[in-house]
Amino acid sequence: MKYTLDWLTNPEVFAVNRIAAHSDHRIYANHLEADADNSSLIQNLNGTWKFAWAKNPSEWQQKFYEESDSTDNFDNIQVPGHMELQGYGKPQYVNTIYPWEGQEHLRPPFISEKDNPVGSYVRYFDLNDALKNKRVFISFQGVETAMYVWLNGEFIGYGEDSFTPSEFELTPYIREKGQQTCCCSVQEKFCQLAGRSGFLEILRHFP
Repeated sequence: MKYTLDWLTNPEVFAVNRIAAHSDHRIYANHLEADADNSSLIQNLNGTWKFAWAKNPSEWQQKFYEESDSTDNFDNIQVPGHMELQGYGKPQYVNTIYPWEGQEHLRPPFISEKDNPVGSYVRYFDLNDALKNKRVFISFQGVETAMYVWLNGEFIGYGEDSFTPSEFELTPYIREKGQQTCCCSVQEKFCQLAGRSGFLEILRHFP
């Protein structure tokens, strides 16, 4: 499937290839793992990611997810974390007016083309042995407000919602050997919901 930025302004599209909501019970390979609360079926991807910031989609390096593209000019950022609190853009908390009031005339579902930051995240990792030859999913525990996901150059899915987990299946695109490359684009979409772009990410296997 080919992704499109048109989803950002389409109120009928809020998820593409996203797994339906389900129980959040943790899973374990055996009772010993459960007793120790240390599951071999979960791989945590928190930590340092490569990161690039753009003021708006027109300045966004859209092909950053392609494996031929380089992240040499990317910075490092900590995940989970807010991009604004790590030096990109500015934090905003408003409870009386929208951030664009007095600057642009916007009405939902349209979004700003001038001041609508995009964060590009890249993480390289090796899949844990315990997850190999199993169905593998990726779980984002909170992304504000819209996200696109790629693995090894292949589009995985799209999700909106700030505080609802977004999970996608990676199985068809996992390499049997070698390094995996996960890329995420976080779009703030100010007009639909002011975003803060922080997330926790893990890998897990559901039976």
